[in-house]
Amino acid sequence: MDVAEDDVVYLTRHGARIDSDDSEWLKKCYHNRSDDPHLSPSGHIAAQELAKRLRKTLPDNHIKHIIFISSPYIRCVETANAIAKELNIQIKIEPGIAEVNSSRNPQFLDVEQLKIQFPSIDSTYTPVMTREDLPLEYSDGACANRSATAARK
Repeated sequence: MDVAEDDVVYLTRHGARIDSDDSEWLKKCYHNRSDDPHLSPSGHIAAQELAKRLRKTLPDNHIKHIIFISSPYIRCVETANAIAKELNIQIKIEPGIAEVNSSRNPQFLDVEQLKIQFPSIDSTYTPVMTREDLPLEYSDGACANRSATAARK
């Protein structure tokens, strides 16, 4: 998946996280992954707005060539899912572009688990980095370097 000189790359950050709005979110949640909060209601709205804006912006003949990659964290997949549904494309889950990894066991779901809730995930994609490949990091710079390396591949 090398990027050609004339390719266009769009980057976006996930929508607003629930833990910014609700300090009790984890007690109300169906899991115990404290570093994997889902989107807040405003985050879902922003994801929908972004999806609609992309639909209006991108020519139809470009959409069929999109390679759409997301971090495995649920807030990222929820954001990506809104776009994937609007554009009728699949999401490739890439742990290599996930946020700073400061634990030995990052708390994101595996592709098989995510696919249950998000059918637009491409389960045939082989990630550049697996959960086990993620190095321990303690800075945004280290994360940015790792993410850039993964994204280039």
